[in-house]
Formats: sequence, structure tokens, C-alpha cells
Amino acid sequence: MKKCNGVLLIGPTGSGKTPLGEFINNKKLFHKNCIHFDFGANLRRIEQLSKKNKFEQLKTEFSLLENQDIDIIINSLKNSALLKNEQFYIAENILLSFIKEKQISENDIIILNGMPRHTGQAFNIDKIINVTGIIYLNCRDDVVYKRINTNSGGDRVKRIDDSLDYINKKLKIFNNRTIPLINYYKEKNIITYDINISVNTTPEQIYDLILNK
Repeated sequence: MKKCNGVLLIGPTGSGKTPLGEFINNKKLFHKNCIHFDFGANLRRIEQLSKKNKFEQLKTEFSLLENQDIDIIINSLKNSALLKNEQFYIAENILLSFIKEKQISENDIIILNGMPRHTGQAFNIDKIINVTGIIYLNCRDDVVYKRINTNSGGDRVKRIDDSLDYINKKLKIFNNRTIPLINYYKEKNIITYDINISVNTTPEQIYDLILNK
């Protein structure tokens, strides 16, 4: 299988990755059509189907996952933890299922939202995706809290992981594990768009800044 092209969204929880990904979906970057892959949304979907005992539907949507994989995902979400390196095959199977379902070709760009989350995953994702750009949503912690409290991105409805404790855990993981991804890709000479995010920054504004850089 030929590697697909990908652009990685990097930003802390609440910075607007999902609204931006949805806005860019079916638009063009680098003269290619874009398809948004929201890894976190897929994980929450798996958890939701499992809790509702909709195992047949779960197996249909995520046919490559085993029962033990589903247990690992649910536990990971419960503890706001990242998948371990040896568990990357779970993320890989979710991504490969998405590529197959959407019939993504080397002429498209996958907007990677939420994966890879650290350099170990980046090393593995390089075998599947040709990352051609990074969009870094540079958002201070105090702005993150305000954006989530006001739901400025419009995507925080009924998010059980938006308690202060969950947010603090995710920010700590992001600062310690995810931020190093920026240097990882810079060392590969991958173009990086560093976008400062305020409380009211919109996906449209971010998209325009990317096009005009």
C-alpha cells in the first residue's frame, strides 16, 4: 500500500483542533483534497458503543479491533493516558480502517488530529503516513480553560473529560509528551505553521493564516 500524505494538528485540549479539522475537511491544502481523521472522536465512539452494549455495531465500524483492544481503549480514556508504544497497533488499525472506508489515496491529505501523540507514535506513523506539514495551535493554559468553559470551538457539548482534573491531566501530558513532536518534525524539515490561539480564534481565521503564510 502506498503511503498517504498527512498534515498533523498539534495543540492542547480545547485549542480547536477538531473544529479546524472539520472546517478543513473537503477543502484543499497544498493543492490536495483534505479528509479529517479525529482519533479522539474515534476512541470516544468505541467507548460509547461498548457502554451501550452495541458490540455488533462496534465490530462493524472497527472490525480490526479485538475485545482486549477495546478494554485498553476504555481504560486509557478513563485515566487520560496515552496508548503505550506496544499498543500502537490499536491506533494503527483504527487509522487503516478509516483510510479504507474513506478510500483515501496518495492524491489526498489526511488531517491527523490526535495521532501521533508523542515521538514513539510518530516513528510508527511514519511507516503509514507521509507527514508533509504541521499545524501547531499554540494555546496557553489559561486560554485553554477559557475556551473550554465558553465552548468557543462549539465541540465541547457533553464531554465528560472536560472536568478540571481531566483538563489538568491532559495539559500535563501534552506539555511533557506531545510538544516534543514539533522538534521531531522540524528536524525532518517538515514545514510548521505556528498559530497563536486566543479565546475567540475561529477555524476560518486559522485556515486563512495557513494559506497566507
